[in-house]
Amino acid sequence: MRPEPTRQANQVWVSDITYLPLANGSKAYLCTSQAMVSNQVVGWHILAAMKHRLIINDLQFNFWTQPPTLGLLVHSDRNSRYCGKVHRKLLHDH
Repeated sequence: MRPEPTRQANQVWVSDITYLPLANGSKAYLCTSQAMVSNQVVGWHILAAMKHRLIINDLQFNFWTQPPTLGLLVHSDRNSRYCGKVHRKLLHDH
């Protein structure tokens, strides 16, 4: 038997990074986080370089604007930026 999907707001967020091609030929990087129940974007951040700060800033903004529920699950593709010590500590602290 499959468990019932969650119906509580801010219980599951998904996050990913994509690049945005700019008119001058360079790229900007966009990190977004989306709440699964509402399908709303809970936060985003853009940087000119793919750095750990990109997802840290996004996550800090999310916690500030969208208080998570106890047991919040943040899902990502587990690339090196999402597996870094600072990101994991920030998740653990909240």
